[in-house]
Amino acid sequence: MKPLSWMERSVYYPLIVAGALVAANLPGEEREPARPAAYRASVREAPRLAIPGWDDPVYALHDAEILEQTAYWNAQFASLPGYEPLDPEVVKAMVLKEAGGDLDAFAYDPLQIANAGDFALHVLRDGLEVSVPPGGYADLQDIQETPRGRKTVQKTVKGEKVPVEISFWDYGSHEHRITPELSIRYGIRWLWQKNMRFDEVVVEDHASPLLSYTVQPGDCLDTIAKKQGTTVETLKTYSDIDNPSLIRPGQLLHFKPARRSLMVVGLRGWDKALEDYNSRASYAEDVMDMVESIDGD
Repeated sequence: MKPLSWMERSVYYPLIVAGALVAANLPGEEREPARPAAYRASVREAPRLAIPGWDDPVYALHDAEILEQTAYWNAQFASLPGYEPLDPEVVKAMVLKEAGGDLDAFAYDPLQIANAGDFALHVLRDGLEVSVPPGGYADLQDIQETPRGRKTVQKTVKGEKVPVEISFWDYGSHEHRITPELSIRYGIRWLWQKNMRFDEVVVEDHASPLLSYTVQPGDCLDTIAKKQGTTVETLKTYSDIDNPSLIRPGQLLHFKPARRSLMVVGLRGWDKALEDYNSRASYAEDVMDMVESIDGD
């Protein structure tokens, strides 16, 4: 197939994407329908996230959603230690890097979170990591990952047209496919996940009354903590223990229910988040170069 010229893209591509938005909501799906008309209208009204070299109006199609969802997730995580807001221009550069060269990817999954074999969709849909709601995000529950397909295309080799088999992300193979709105919304959420720093902390039930335990022969703080549903740190705090090796039978210990839990304790920085979002060599550097070119243009 002959690649589309820039002029052809500017004419046909909005129609392709509009068709993708409608097709993503086939009869029988239990999801809110896509909103192609309102979506396209909001794009026309939104400020442009212009990146030099990507001036075709086609590439502004997702700008409104990028701005809206970046602001939404920034507000959700503004209280985290070391908070630094995500720049929507970074997200726009990611979209262009991830899907700017593939019409179908740009139309359906601009941040490429639903590709078969990747973790993003599974983690966010099924609640598999800390900070993701138990059971995952509700509007991802019906979304299936995008499988790889194979097709034969005609390519010119030494001046002759020959059939060549290629692989591609087959967005048309199933009904419950990703939509561009969900891709942008949860692609940004996945980037925040990659930015988070986790550590084990003691989570104490402060509402509980102070409980007591009498040390038995052979006890140590570790075994007591496991039996009583608390932690060594909590036992030491409420029982004024400096040396845990010196507890003795008959000693009365005090504690509250507590557990050790993995929690978000800070942020790693957007450079590291980008490196983990896509591990391809130079991905993070390429994205930031695009963003820096805006100021230098």
